Amino acid sequence: MTPGGSSGGAASAVASGMGAIAHGNDFGGSIRYPAYACGVAGLRPTPGRIPSFNPSATTDRPITAQMMSVQGPLARSVADLRAGLAAMAQPDARDGTWLPVPLQGAPLKRPVGVAIAATPFGDEAPEVSAAVRAAGRRLAEAGFAVEETTPPRLAEAADLWHRLVINEERRVLAPMIRKFGDDRSRYNLDGHIAYAPELNGDQVLACFEQRLSIVRAWQLFQERCPVIILPVSAQLPFRFDQDQEDATVVRALLDAQRPLLAVPALGFPSVVVPTGTAGGVPVGVQVIAGRFREDVCLTVAEVIEARASTLTPIDPRD
Repeated sequence: MTPGGSSGGAASAVASGMGAIAHGNDFGGSIRYPAYACGVAGLRPTPGRIPSFNPSATTDRPITAQMMSVQGPLARSVADLRAGLAAMAQPDARDGTWLPVPLQGAPLKRPVGVAIAATPFGDEAPEVSAAVRAAGRRLAEAGFAVEETTPPRLAEAADLWHRLVINEERRVLAPMIRKFGDDRSRYNLDGHIAYAPELNGDQVLACFEQRLSIVRAWQLFQERCPVIILPVSAQLPFRFDQDQEDATVVRALLDAQRPLLAVPALGFPSVVVPTGTAGGVPVGVQVIAGRFREDVCLTVAEVIEARASTLTPIDPRD
């Protein structure tokens, strides 16, 4: 199985006990998917929460990376994620995107509403949906007001990530991979770029207008359900080298990641917490809250963590 990417080294190092907390980065799931694949916890903070300045970079980041790419911790427990966030969120004057927002927000109205979406795209593996519903039951037992419903325009948000990021890849990343990458990396790139149409400048600008509309819809939804529980991926962790298989398999792999991609497109924080195993591989869920409410994500993830051993099998019939 793959440990995921791009912070797969960070996740596998934490899972194997090499260290307590690792530093990852997440543009479209690169903290959250490795955490899922390795059975550990991972935090994608709100953009602007943790400085992202890279002193070794020769140029500043393109606009989609400024909006969506974040740094964050991975750890074997949610409590360690909380400690890692506090350490990493310190100010850096070199980073113009960092914002001085308190780590602790105002208390939420009780009972806290939680929306669980076990089958948001309709193609989720039974074990994945079972993990989301099991997390919902644990939260209901803890006093949360849980309802099974999908946040608005979720598929639209995931598609928006691809349309914006892939078109920027065509401009910035693709020429470098084609020049310096090996055959395997070029094959991977071709499969990814084929997922979204090429857009002109006006169409890209229209995507940013669309993004604001979807963010508004989510924020109105979060007035009733401040917490959203989604699958991390529609499928269990992938086979090693799955991105090198035929185009149909690669397309299905990208489809499976849509729950991951909607979150960075809209700028919300998310914590991945393991919930057990299925067929001998890890499974977990992602906990999403409002902007700069990492504290809410972490608190809810701790409740799920406390009620589920990472060795507990997930039965899709449950």
